[in-house]
Amino acid sequence: MLTRVLLKNFKLHAETEIQFAPITVFIGPNNSGKSSVFQAMLALRQAAERGDSELFRPEGHIVELGGFEDVVRAGEREISISFSGAVPVEWAGGAEVAVEVAVELHVQENRASFHAGHLGWSGGRYAWRYEPTGASGPPGIPISGGILHLAPQHSFLFIGGAVDLAAGLPPMRQAEVVSFGQKLASAPTAFLRSLHPVFPLRGFEQWGFPLPDAAHVDVEKLTLAERAAAIVSIVAYNEAALQRLSDWLEGVLHIRLKTKLLPPKRIAIRAEAAGLKGEDIPFTGEGTGTNQMPFILLPIGLASPTDTMMISEPEAHLHPKAQTDLTRLLLTIHKKENRQFAIETHSEHVLHAFLHAVASGKLEKESLAIYYFENDNGVAKVRRLEIDEKGRVAGGLPGFFEHSLSELSAYLDTLSKE
Repeated sequence: MLTRVLLKNFKLHAETEIQFAPITVFIGPNNSGKSSVFQAMLALRQAAERGDSELFRPEGHIVELGGFEDVVRAGEREISISFSGAVPVEWAGGAEVAVEVAVELHVQENRASFHAGHLGWSGGRYAWRYEPTGASGPPGIPISGGILHLAPQHSFLFIGGAVDLAAGLPPMRQAEVVSFGQKLASAPTAFLRSLHPVFPLRGFEQWGFPLPDAAHVDVEKLTLAERAAAIVSIVAYNEAALQRLSDWLEGVLHIRLKTKLLPPKRIAIRAEAAGLKGEDIPFTGEGTGTNQMPFILLPIGLASPTDTMMISEPEAHLHPKAQTDLTRLLLTIHKKENRQFAIETHSEHVLHAFLHAVASGKLEKESLAIYYFENDNGVAKVRRLEIDEKGRVAGGLPGFFEHSLSELSAYLDTLSKE
């Protein structure tokens, strides 16, 4: 679960700190830096998964931000990204240990010029520091069954590790100890992999898709066509995922999904009204708002507890009531399955649903953070709004009601002149 991000000299962000709650909402005008917070973390995840020494590349499998010169603030030579959070790491017998991860990273000319951080877990702690002139960390950390040796790496994997086993351990115990040591060493990467994007561009553009020999492993592809094909393959092979997706869609839009095989080896998604078995139509004919919903809900269903879903504009193309119903569904998933949500939105209906949950006691006020972004002459200015127990925002929601009142005033003024 993500707890903090600090950006310096990244796009509009001269210096921005976000303290994340279980549900964190970004609001503000377009081009004010909301999406950039997600992009910075996803760029780190992408580089870590490549095991790369370069942070930004023109091509990528999750995000494409161009090169270093395209994201560093004008006149600056270094980007700094700091993050912290927690990730579960499996120990012997399937038990999990919560590992706290904190990393401070400095990037010059697209490569790590410095990084430092720490891992903290029950019974141990490891802190490291990497600079081009050398790296440092404790010589060895005792763990049950051996000594763990971690070392800073000159890549976005951050650290690597090995284990010296204690004498006389049985083979199964040796394997458990080595596995735990390797997982601790990869905790920063595992944490970054727990951050999942839900992109603003969503929807099916084809009636049927080629059926692969096996389901895709995720839906976090860069292009819309790749994501659509991945979603279809997953629901084709995973009946439980299809049923879960249908259950959620029924609660928001009153429809259920089914799949249909097409010759020679293609698969299509079809929709039926809830309660009307046998009457179905191609899902692509259901309209843009409905059509995009699997792109939001299936990634949430595939994620693990405590993972973070970064959702861009969930309200797009949805009727106001559907926006509210979707937000209530996200609240239910958060409560029942311990998902963390970071959401950028322009919808007052999404915001009102979260604030009403606080007012009605269904969500603790500490579990909701709302940040307002604005572009101040090319610099992102970000502030956290104060929420009370009644779901009221001190000073109101900036940018929402002022525009509505202005439009209403102009409309009434026009009517008065007729």
